Amino acid sequence: MKITFSYTDALNDFLNSNDILENKTSIEEIAPKSAIYFLFNNDEIVYIGKSSDVIARIKNHLKDTTKKFTHYSIIGTSLETIEQTLIENELIMIFKPKYNTALSLPFKSIQKINGEYNINSIRALKKEIKINNIKTYHFNDKVFLHTLDISNLSNFFEQRSKQE
Repeated sequence: MKITFSYTDALNDFLNSNDILENKTSIEEIAPKSAIYFLFNNDEIVYIGKSSDVIARIKNHLKDTTKKFTHYSIIGTSLETIEQTLIENELIMIFKPKYNTALSLPFKSIQKINGEYNINSIRALKKEIKINNIKTYHFNDKVFLHTLDISNLSNFFEQRSKQE
């Protein structure tokens, strides 16, 4: 098992789907590790998660009769929880596993931002995102922003609140 120490190296490791497939293990061979893990139904990635106790987490998935999976893959990491969350979300957006139905924090949908700041114009918000060159993430037909990027829109939010 490979252990990575930086966000960029870890993301690049995860994006190599051959490594993910090569590390897949039968569900009978669960080993304890803090990691990002992948659940497979044959060769299809059906779920991506992170856990500091992979044994307990995968056992919980085994109890969930709505998730069908035959193998798992674990990629250990010594990254901080926030970095693991970022990588987990990036991987979910890339692979779009069928059992991952939402993103973990720190992402917010444009609709949620629109409601929280009472902007009342998704079109104006999208335009401002484009003007500020803010990276957007697409998942389940929704557009998301990283919460750190939302602060880059503070002038826009202030202007919109003064107009009301």
